Amino acid sequence: TTGDASAHKGGLTMEKRFDPSKGLADLKERLFLLTGIPSADQTLTLYESNDEHASLIGRLDSDSALLQQLRPDMRLHVGDASGRARAFEAELDS
Repeated sequence: TTGDASAHKGGLTMEKRFDPSKGLADLKERLFLLTGIPSADQTLTLYESNDEHASLIGRLDSDSALLQQLRPDMRLHVGDASGRARAFEAELDS
């Protein structure tokens, strides 16, 4: 299974492969290395496809969920619930 991890305003997008037998908690730990957002502060939102106008499927909240349910063409957006990333973006914009 592949997943796209998107971070930062303006759309930094990367494609990464994830082991489908792993759980969401493991994915969040790997995403921390890519995004710098601690797993406890991550909000994961799943979209139907990589298309910019793809339909929202929903948030991934259960750390015990397995990645086997995800399709390779889906887009996963990683957000920062703490707001620190938004504060950093504001500093860059000023």
